[in-house]
Amino acid sequence: MADVYQYSWLILLAPLLSFVVIIFGPRMLDLASRRSSTDSASAGHDAHGHGHDDAHGHDAHDDGHGVHSDDDDPKVAALSPWAKLSASIGIAIMAIACAFSWYLLLNSVFHPDVLRYTGGDLPLHWNWGSLPALAPFEIRFHVDHLALTMLVVVTSISLLVNIYSQGYMENSAGYARFFSYLSLLPSRCW
Repeated sequence: MADVYQYSWLILLAPLLSFVVIIFGPRMLDLASRRSSTDSASAGHDAHGHGHDDAHGHDAHDDGHGVHSDDDDPKVAALSPWAKLSASIGIAIMAIACAFSWYLLLNSVFHPDVLRYTGGDLPLHWNWGSLPALAPFEIRFHVDHLALTMLVVVTSISLLVNIYSQGYMENSAGYARFFSYLSLLPSRCW
């Protein structure tokens, strides 16, 4: 039963995994699909080859409150399947990390002798540096009830933010990029 705690460090890598998968997978495919759709949309220019652009070459529109550039909040008519996949990947990886952290916490509550009062050192440790005159400096992962509680708090809140952001970012051109960056949020909390 105590062996499962040796894998708790994988929760720390979940945000990085999600970021890498989204950036090099669905986001690249989303950008490629938008480029191909932009080429077909260039046929919407007038007879002189000019579109309806402002002085800086950006599409602009007037909604009664003055002219706004689409650079502020670019919208797309519909999200590509790749953009939607980026959100699903981010949510799925964070849900797995959240479920695993909840399992570890509940297991330690119902079986308190597993971690004992001192917690458990994981087999992962690095000798950061050692000078002959100084004691070696070592980095070690330590799992106790407080660490497990923080894992649950951070992964649960991150999962809820990911789910909420699906609706918030709906039809935004930067949807896949946003979810790749959002997946790094929990790594800032460790």
